[in-house]
Amino acid sequence: MDKRVVHNYRHRRNSHGLKCSGFTLVELMVVVAVLGVLVAIAVTVYTNNTEAAKIATDQANLASLNSVTGLYRFSADIVDGEVFKGINSNEERLQRLVEAGFIAEALVPVQDKVEFNWDIGEQIWELDAQGSGVPLSSLGSTFNEISTNIIVLMQKKYADSGSYGRTWGDYKYTDLGLDPEIWSQPVGHIIYKPSGKDLLITPEQGYTFLVNDYNGNLRNMPSTYNWNIVYNDITENWYYHSIKDDNLIDIETLMIEVSN
Repeated sequence: MDKRVVHNYRHRRNSHGLKCSGFTLVELMVVVAVLGVLVAIAVTVYTNNTEAAKIATDQANLASLNSVTGLYRFSADIVDGEVFKGINSNEERLQRLVEAGFIAEALVPVQDKVEFNWDIGEQIWELDAQGSGVPLSSLGSTFNEISTNIIVLMQKKYADSGSYGRTWGDYKYTDLGLDPEIWSQPVGHIIYKPSGKDLLITPEQGYTFLVNDYNGNLRNMPSTYNWNIVYNDITENWYYHSIKDDNLIDIETLMIEVSN
């Protein structure tokens, strides 16, 4: 056989084999680029989920901190307005709760550059990030913000499904996309309980609701009553204890104070 023929045959065979079993530089670059995109997506998802988990943890700890502070106030029979009177730092206030046995150790937020800060005027703990207040909850900090947003969720549930959320157990929260472990705790001394077409609010233990009805009477509702102020989405009104015309109240007058 002609040596040139043999050489050409081998060259064609080797070239053909390279094309079948390997990758060209362009193909390798495409694979690397795709892997880079997938890694970037995975990192973004992981980061977002991690941050969301940190926020949820801090909000849950904040709710617990406000709850145990209310219990501390109640147990110490503090009724003069200032829970931590004479204590000037957040670290000392947290240590007081540790010493009183209400928390095992001083709570520290898991988010970066965030701290638990005691608001002397409002008498509640807040999450403070670099000097600007972080909302007490995912639906806001004030009663108006939170109640309005829960009512919006109730109405959205009805618009989407033709029925309001359920009224029992954790379903009253989960049907609206709310975490029952977080929302069963007081936020700003108020416990929020969606219940079908109604939104119930109850004062935290040791606190009292004060609100005016439309007859000019001041209604008292201490936590010991185990009663609710009720919003009804059918009438779009707020009521003291039960849905009756005689119990219509002006929710704009709602105040919260320490029980005597």
